[in-house]
Amino acid sequence: DALNSHLLQVRTGEGKSVIQAICDVVLALLGFKIHGICYSEYLTTRDYADFLQLFQAFKVQNRIEYSTITSFSEKKALAKGNLRKLTEDLLLGSSMVSEAAADVMVGVPVEGMPAPLNGEELLSVDEIDVFFGPSFYGQTYNQVAELRLPEARAILTKIWSWRTCSQQELLEKVTASDEYTALLNKLPGWEFIVKREVESMCSAVVNLDACELEPHYSREKNRIGYKIFDSVDFDVSYGYTTSFQYLELEEQGKLLHDEEALSANLSLRVACGRLSYAELGQEPGKKTKIIGVSGTLSALQQPERQILEAYGLTSCSLMPSVYGAANFTEEHFVVVSDADHHVTIAREIGKKLERDRAVIVFFADSKKLKDFERLHCRKFAKTQCLLETQTHSEKQDVIKRATTAGQVTLTTAVFARGTDFFCNDRKVIHNGGVHVIDTRLPLDICEEVQTKGRTSRQGQDGSYQQILNAEDLKTMGIKNEIRMPDGDRSKLDQERDRVRDLAREKTAKQLEAATEVDKLTHKYFDAVLAGCSSATASLKELYEFIKKPTPGQSKRQHARLVCLSDATGSMSSLWNNAQSTINVMIRRIKEIGGNNFDLLWVAYRDYSERDNMLELSGWTSDAQQLQNFVNGIRCHGGGDCEEAVEQALLLARNEHRRTGISRVILIGDAPPHFEKKGQQLSNHRGVVLETDYQTEAQELKSLGVPVHTFRVGNHSGTKETFQLIANETGGQFADLSPESLIHAVCTSVLMDIGGEELVMEYRERFQ
Repeated sequence: DALNSHLLQVRTGEGKSVIQAICDVVLALLGFKIHGICYSEYLTTRDYADFLQLFQAFKVQNRIEYSTITSFSEKKALAKGNLRKLTEDLLLGSSMVSEAAADVMVGVPVEGMPAPLNGEELLSVDEIDVFFGPSFYGQTYNQVAELRLPEARAILTKIWSWRTCSQQELLEKVTASDEYTALLNKLPGWEFIVKREVESMCSAVVNLDACELEPHYSREKNRIGYKIFDSVDFDVSYGYTTSFQYLELEEQGKLLHDEEALSANLSLRVACGRLSYAELGQEPGKKTKIIGVSGTLSALQQPERQILEAYGLTSCSLMPSVYGAANFTEEHFVVVSDADHHVTIAREIGKKLERDRAVIVFFADSKKLKDFERLHCRKFAKTQCLLETQTHSEKQDVIKRATTAGQVTLTTAVFARGTDFFCNDRKVIHNGGVHVIDTRLPLDICEEVQTKGRTSRQGQDGSYQQILNAEDLKTMGIKNEIRMPDGDRSKLDQERDRVRDLAREKTAKQLEAATEVDKLTHKYFDAVLAGCSSATASLKELYEFIKKPTPGQSKRQHARLVCLSDATGSMSSLWNNAQSTINVMIRRIKEIGGNNFDLLWVAYRDYSERDNMLELSGWTSDAQQLQNFVNGIRCHGGGDCEEAVEQALLLARNEHRRTGISRVILIGDAPPHFEKKGQQLSNHRGVVLETDYQTEAQELKSLGVPVHTFRVGNHSGTKETFQLIANETGGQFADLSPESLIHAVCTSVLMDIGGEELVMEYRERFQ
């Protein structure tokens, strides 16, 4: 009881892991059961391997375990009971007290559950500011019961075979199928779960191509894994998206032991628990003691300090450096355009290599890293990448080479914390040490401090520089009008603080929801463990809560928009603007709304251009494909005031009948032809109208497809007809300048994905 929770700050690269291990040994000798936890699989594995002999020397290896936060969460859940197995038994009508429950109730460990030990538990947390940061605080550790039923496999396989259907058509076909009836019969009384899960299956398969989750298949493990922080985790799945990724691998002939893999992963996945990370390790009515180490405690801001105090972490020690003041140079930061970002980074790398230094470049994610590598890395003699997908030994080799003369290392932001880039190369040390380039602005100042700590370690020289992309800053929410000259940080820091405050508000709402669902989880957990009849009602209450959108997160739908844009000679300025902004446009949509959309961009002209009156991009959410389409458009034709708007609307109607669309965007500076369907056009000899704009507006109205119209210029006839089309179909009319095209498209797509909430978020960031 005399031991109080306490924090220690140790400057990066000066023995933080060693100090933590020694403390763990001392406390284990005093009788504590030590749970050493860290966010990173790589750091956890590295540190435990480094200190295992120390633990064994003091015979405390059975009292100290190191694990990631997620692994520790799993063990804590299993210590109470196997909630997944209990839920499976409940759904299938098995005994309310299953073997899994009975084992736990009599104190017999189930597989994967830590053996019971005497002594008080203590959390020893590495990089403790991450644990109480937004990656975990306000988030939940999720429990899913996987019912590996032949009926579930059959319905997933059937949905996969129908995946080219629209989501609504697919759902109608599935719910009318024999497979759906069989699954309902297998789970009597749980029809609401079957219905919701089948809806999730249909949504997952329709959105599979647009999904940003990159699967990493291991032939050795015969499993799909995903990048989690600095490693690939093969114990993680993302619902039915993972199921369909296995089916896709099988179809491509890439799945080893396909029957084994499909049997394990084509299941009904029923959410049965959400355990709040904020409650992790805490016992009812008692605060678990915590000791924690970090290199950035002094950089914590007041809101984060208050969170720590709520866990009893009211005292901390700051260990002075044995190496004295850091020999660290921070070079002036720069903010450049998206087009100049990579060029500027490459130029700065080249300058440092001329002096035989080593350069480490941090990117926000692997996609940004790969984009730079593809375009610029041939310029440098020695280039390597440090990636989450590499093995532990591969990472170690890259890290060792990273600080040698002439070496360029490209890596992602997750390695900016905890990675030991220590330099032994005398040439590099003599020439100024390792140079770090940070290509992103971390929202949390602690992350920036950690990135700086990858150089100038243990008294060595080193330097750091930020080269920021102006468009990335806008995506973060930094206001458009903020312009930062080289070296002036005040406005940038003020804007970052404002955006950080907004993020804290979002985290607070998420924490409220996480706390509530944690209580519902334990209510159900207790009921099913005890075999109470109330377990059924408790599961339904919990399940319905889980299926609701979380605060700050709209219910997402897949948007399919047709953008009809006049491509006659007078519209060249709008198409020129589209060429320069299409990448930014798609990036902004994905940043806020994810990959839940497809666009069909259509260039329309008039009947005098019969050979290319309509040009189509094809359905896509890929920025490069849209860029290629827009770049290939040549504005020509027109000149007789009216354009073939009615043909463009007919194309949109036909697309809706084929695959379904959520809205049409119509952009032009000229009205449609005023003649009626079947009449000959006065200015185009021999052309009889196949349809007219009023007919198309009425048809689209009957199909429930709104047309949102945008007039470019000031032609009164365009305004009159565009307003009529919008009013008839339930859309809206507005005037548009070429410069505001990006806002019109982005807000339209986001409205269809997630409604007004996403549009408001966009306007707060970019307008």
